[in-house]
Amino acid sequence: MNLLCIPYAGGNRYSFSRLLKYFPDHYNIVVLEFPGRGERTEEALLTNTSDLVEDAYRQALPFMDRPYAIYGHSLGGLIGFLLARRIVANKLPAPLHLFVTGTTGPSHRENKIISRMPKQEFIDQMRRYKGMPDEILNNSELMSYFEPILRSDFQASETYEYEKGGTLDIPISVAIGTEDDLDPEGVEAWSQESTGPVDIYRYPGNHFFIFDHAESITKLMAAKLSYQ
Repeated sequence: MNLLCIPYAGGNRYSFSRLLKYFPDHYNIVVLEFPGRGERTEEALLTNTSDLVEDAYRQALPFMDRPYAIYGHSLGGLIGFLLARRIVANKLPAPLHLFVTGTTGPSHRENKIISRMPKQEFIDQMRRYKGMPDEILNNSELMSYFEPILRSDFQASETYEYEKGGTLDIPISVAIGTEDDLDPEGVEAWSQESTGPVDIYRYPGNHFFIFDHAESITKLMAAKLSYQ
């Protein structure tokens, strides 16, 4: 089975290495990588969800030749949902399961505008998320590389406009950190997006709780897929 993984804002193909190493060997882990980072550093950054979904769709096409699932964290969760919608709309084989962590439902997006924050305020906000080490945040040379990537990803999230319709018919599993600043109503809004079962799990921790509970989250995902 293929598991297509979509990173969070600023992420790349190595973003889930601490998490996905716990998956059994018979899963083929495929982490999608967007332009402007990693092996695609020379490509222009994308600043809207439509272009990110189109890019993800092209990357995902070769991996629909066998059963597959989609997983995304934060911005990756939104892109994963929109990717599943695009696949179903094109009448291609639907994913067996959509896994989403660290984000509210697509109909309830956060109102905070991060992408246009002044530099120091922006860095302070990244520090509050606790997803990037201080060694990077305090290094102006490293931040000159990461900051444009982060800002473009946040811009894509902030400018997304929800469109009704395209309800999925697949199971969705959502997990959030109990200390993450997410609107509870927005989290519950995931239940509107599929006629299949939508389960919500809560783990102790902040926005990047997934790395504190890597093994248990991976086991949960594997267990869900083993019944499909």
